[in-house]
Amino acid sequence: MTQIRTTIINGRIEISAPPDLADGTEVLVTLLPTSKTQLSSAFEDSNWDDSPAGIQSWLDWYESLEPLELTSEELEQIESDRRSRKQWELSRFNEHADKLAKQWQ
Repeated sequence: MTQIRTTIINGRIEISAPPDLADGTEVLVTLLPTSKTQLSSAFEDSNWDDSPAGIQSWLDWYESLEPLELTSEELEQIESDRRSRKQWELSRFNEHADKLAKQWQ
């Protein structure tokens, strides 16, 4: 299946089709999720199997998850990365703030 990505401009979908697609070729346009509301529809109550078997299946899956346990070395690596990232962000704060301020002027 060929996928063609495009953007709606002024309320129209304009697509440059690959040259190997003949006139009259059927296409299917699927909207991609772009917001939390569209993504959250997968988590609506109506999409859950509320039968006893469905609930038991979910509980069995949940119980099969292993706890996240990090070693002291992994925890230190995470903390070291956090400190490095914080230092990097602090060193570039003024530059970033100036760019933002210019956008509002």
